[in-house]
Amino acid sequence: MNLKHAAVVTLALLLVSNTAPALDRSQAGTSNPAALSSLAYNPFPDADPLGRSPYWDWKTLESAHFRVTFPSELRETAVRSLELFEEAHHTLSTLFQWEAETKTQVVVMDNADSSNGATAAVARFGIILWATPPDSWDSIAYYDDWLRFLVFHEYTHFLNMDTRGGLWKAVRYVFGDVGLPNSTWAPWMLEGLAVYMETRHTQLGRGRSPYYDMVLRAAVQEGVLDSDRFVTLDKITGNNPYFPGGDTRYQFGYQLMNEASNGSEETLGDLSKYSGSSVPLFINTQLKAVAGRTWYQTWKDWLKKTENRALSNLERIRSAPVTSFENLTPNSHSLSKQALGPRVSPDGKVIAYSLASTRQRPGLYKLDLATGEETRLEDKLSGVGLAFTPDSKTVIFSALRQSGQYYNYSDLMAYNLENDSSHWLTRKARLKDPDISPDGKWVVAALSEGSVTGLGILPLTSEKGHLSVGSVQKLFMPARYDRAASPRFSKDGQRVYFSLHKNGEPKEDLYQIEIATRRASKIYSDGFFNRFPTVSGDGSLYFISDRTGVDNLFRLQGSGNAIMVSNVETGIRFPAFPPGETSPTHYYASLFSTAGWNLVRLPAPTASVEAEKVTLSPPPAPAKSEINPKDQKRPPSVEYKEYDYSPFPSIYPRLWSPFIAGISSSGIALGFETFGFDAIDRHRYSLGTIYNFPLNNFDAWALYSNRSFGPSVSVSTDWTLGLQNVSGITVYSRTLSAETRISYPFLWTFSGLTPFVSLNFQRFFNYGNTVSSLGSSPNSFSENLFSFGTGISYSNTQKSTLAVGTERGFSSSLRSQFYLLPQDTSAKVFFQHSHFFPVFDHVVINPSIKGIWSSTSAQNYVGANANLVGRNVTQVLNPFIGNGISGLAMRGYPGITFATRSTAVASLDLRIPLVRVFRGLGTFPAFFDNLYAVAFADGGVLNARSDLLLVASGGGFQLSTELFSYL
Repeated sequence: MNLKHAAVVTLALLLVSNTAPALDRSQAGTSNPAALSSLAYNPFPDADPLGRSPYWDWKTLESAHFRVTFPSELRETAVRSLELFEEAHHTLSTLFQWEAETKTQVVVMDNADSSNGATAAVARFGIILWATPPDSWDSIAYYDDWLRFLVFHEYTHFLNMDTRGGLWKAVRYVFGDVGLPNSTWAPWMLEGLAVYMETRHTQLGRGRSPYYDMVLRAAVQEGVLDSDRFVTLDKITGNNPYFPGGDTRYQFGYQLMNEASNGSEETLGDLSKYSGSSVPLFINTQLKAVAGRTWYQTWKDWLKKTENRALSNLERIRSAPVTSFENLTPNSHSLSKQALGPRVSPDGKVIAYSLASTRQRPGLYKLDLATGEETRLEDKLSGVGLAFTPDSKTVIFSALRQSGQYYNYSDLMAYNLENDSSHWLTRKARLKDPDISPDGKWVVAALSEGSVTGLGILPLTSEKGHLSVGSVQKLFMPARYDRAASPRFSKDGQRVYFSLHKNGEPKEDLYQIEIATRRASKIYSDGFFNRFPTVSGDGSLYFISDRTGVDNLFRLQGSGNAIMVSNVETGIRFPAFPPGETSPTHYYASLFSTAGWNLVRLPAPTASVEAEKVTLSPPPAPAKSEINPKDQKRPPSVEYKEYDYSPFPSIYPRLWSPFIAGISSSGIALGFETFGFDAIDRHRYSLGTIYNFPLNNFDAWALYSNRSFGPSVSVSTDWTLGLQNVSGITVYSRTLSAETRISYPFLWTFSGLTPFVSLNFQRFFNYGNTVSSLGSSPNSFSENLFSFGTGISYSNTQKSTLAVGTERGFSSSLRSQFYLLPQDTSAKVFFQHSHFFPVFDHVVINPSIKGIWSSTSAQNYVGANANLVGRNVTQVLNPFIGNGISGLAMRGYPGITFATRSTAVASLDLRIPLVRVFRGLGTFPAFFDNLYAVAFADGGVLNARSDLLLVASGGGFQLSTELFSYL
């Protein structure tokens, strides 16, 4: 029984499942809860999953209710965040009728070019903010003040999840910051409440977004609202792989919260307070107590209102001629394709675009316009803008790129269509959505720096067909928190058009900048979001505007005037004209459906549409907050002190966690642990003990990790009872062990390489073969045993949203251990390689091989041998040991351990998805994902007195679930 693993799982579940991400990155192939997922396997990961570097010059600001930690270069952003948090506290603590009992820890960072936030109240994890404003194409781009939007969203999470009353207050005093009933809310409740508050307390917010309105209108138009082809109430509890994917809990959680509020945010505050004092999971009873109806009734009422509203809006849109279109990519719910940012090659032969789907992770694709053949070119995370070189041979695009452990920035890459090769053009340049000048000599792109996004321009050169870029020159840098986007060269290459969202303004305007003079000027502003400028073959400027409540195409008509030239029922984005046609007959764009964004061809605009005739009324949303500096509800000016970062007080123990460590043949073993970590994760520790009642014995362990100098240094020790069945006889022994381990991972965007070294100590105390012997002194004990180890592991595996396991790539590891035994020195080597091959439609074959070789056969120290271990039939948790230097797992041979000098196992696994369930049981916190078939075959060989061959095979069915996944 691996007791430390049980402790790790307990710690990880408490941290991960109670962490609420603010923003969804589903189209980028990741989801914010996964930011902490590595903790589920190791309480002291080799790399901080959030990228908090120990090398940064960390500072702290402390006010009455918050402690904000930040790198020194982000001081202005940290001060602004602190002021907003105090304002949010002043407003929301009254609404939720709750104040945290300790100061809330906040970390502000800017190490990633994807806007996000994360919050957990359990274990006083606190809040993390990433300062980069979101891209104009993101679902969260409908904001006025980015930091205010983010702060109110995140602090809503914290106050709501931290709320507790009645018995739960007593639980906190016994077990620490655990036992928070509102942290067990379904993800759609947590996110729905936060989206509601971000909408209520800013001028915009996702609740007022034409995008959210478009999603519902499309569902009614296609007749799929509340159906298996889209979203139902029992589909929002768990992870939805189909569109709208990870955004499902945000969109539909908000709709339910807005409906439940009945126009009063106090109702939601009362719900949070009532739930925090009651039995978790009975969410219908809780809502009925404060609002007089259940979530089922709320959903039903909302459906009726939504359908009536959408039908009325569709009728209004159809009062003018609706623009026709031709789908170029499959419109399939099961694929849920997101074809974004199309661009036509200068020779008119292909279209390149970004695409994410349920099939595999996002990538760069091309579509042959003559044959209709779609080809995947390259992996591509995030970013939608791209451009062809004038000769149509190369595509330059942006994508997120992992740079070491601590940075995940957007960089430029070039893909050569002639030889199907690619290479990075920049590193840590923070450039995205590029365009190439008509003469092919310059690249312009959005440039992020601190908390602002402007424009950068780079010289582009080619030597023997190999493209490279020069140093980035700042073309235009707006004020802090402003965001420029979607730069496009004019036809003559003398100007760059772009959109600019000034922070604090509920709109996005079109600008142009003269390259020679660097003079920027506004060319169109009407109080709406005007984005995605594009230039047609005749030099005309087109763009997308939500002026009517629907994203449609507009053409700029002279200074300050624009006309609407498309009328679609859902919405279009990323318009692209064939660059060589001065009189185009058509253009391309991404058009929305409930299966996502499809690549379409539309007829060239020939007539204008009367915008007022098809303008929709705003979607139902909470009243806008009156933000007035003279308002008496605003707190007084924030007072704070500033000092160099210290791990105290954040390093103090965060909770006492009880758990059932395992169930063995000897009975139930119960235990508890405490753990802690500081705000920037330089230090972690865990202390725990477990008591086996039938054996009247306990185990204990302590772990500590330090990342202050870059490499992760961990120290662990434990005192554990072991049971082994040797030739039918149970042997009891105690082990005192200690380990020091140093590792430093090298991380890339889709892979990682981790070397490590370790120093180990063990001593064994043998008690015999009866339980009663445990109460006496050991009848024998070993000498002090020391060993030194080193190893390296590599992985580049990947999976899709519909996967039932890893689908592509491989993982390998190699490790050696040298044992200083009493009479001899022994060496042992372990290797493992596992490969994953997709066959078709998520059917995966997984061959693997693993082996151990030992230089000697140690009679008195089994750990120095090459061990082959079968399944432990008496252990429910972790019935197989993990494959490693200690031994190999062999399926089909329960209760057997072979100790030899060398052993190897070859395996072949097959996983076949059978039924895609992806639905729950109403609002009950259970969710069923995939029903799939599994089959395996193992072949093992070991060197004992004579070579022995073991074979095993088996199969079955498995239903993957998220039962109480968010407890």
